[in-house]
Amino acid sequence: MELRKARRYQLSASVFFWWENSNGVLQEGRGTTRDISATSAFVVTHTLPPTGVQLQVDVHLSSVEAGSKGAQLHGEGKVIRVERRNIHNEGFAAEVVFQAESSDEATILESGKPQ
Repeated sequence: MELRKARRYQLSASVFFWWENSNGVLQEGRGTTRDISATSAFVVTHTLPPTGVQLQVDVHLSSVEAGSKGAQLHGEGKVIRVERRNIHNEGFAAEVVFQAESSDEATILESGKPQ
């Protein structure tokens, strides 16, 4: 039984994320999405924020058409799961509310199909 509320898409896109640790010090990391939806993302990275922490996420989407600009999604959310399977397969899942920063490619996440 599928419990997810939004459809996930396997998508490898560059991600930059940041959060404040318990001492108020800004922490940041980079990674790649494994999958993404309009309300969540799984980020493959060696920089693992703690479960439950609030974070900011920027996802950089490449253009789907030659000569077009890509898009950037910015989101705010919470880390819901951290995976440490092995050094080549670790990352975290986060509930994220995304807003499109530029371009029409961001609508792919909402509609499930290119324009």
